[in-house]
Amino acid sequence: MKKAFAFGDKSIVSAVKRINEIRRVAVIGAGTMGQGIIEDLLRKTDYQVVVLDISTEALERCKAACEGAWKHRVSTFQLRQEDADTLASRVTYTKNYAELSDADIIWEIATERTDVKKAIFNAIEKNVDADRLAAVFSNTSSHTTEELARLFQSGAFREKFLTVHGY
Repeated sequence: MKKAFAFGDKSIVSAVKRINEIRRVAVIGAGTMGQGIIEDLLRKTDYQVVVLDISTEALERCKAACEGAWKHRVSTFQLRQEDADTLASRVTYTKNYAELSDADIIWEIATERTDVKKAIFNAIEKNVDADRLAAVFSNTSSHTTEELARLFQSGAFREKFLTVHGY
């Protein structure tokens, strides 16, 4: 994986250091968009990826889709089997928010429904140390960053919250 550099700019040294320390990313939402993000994270970084969804079926579909993609790449000589095995070993599928406790980044891609996002954000706050966390992303095309940030009770989480659109 490539590393970030400050190129002599002392004002960003601590941010660059934190970016280079990222090791574990959690993705909340195992649907189609989540699968694409998971695939890219696994292929383009050396991060451990935790996939969280409330649906066992969604987790099973996500795992099957990822493994199917790797199997296809192996069969077309785009990926070695040992590399596919390494990708598979770096991903954890879970329904348990406690598995997010050591995530450096959390990326919520589960829904556009505010009530569901609020429940997800509450679960994040109960299970994750805000001081350890680098950032929380929420994928949205319907809400502003400000309105979603208010769903967090803690200012520490609000300060680390970003919205993204699409992928």
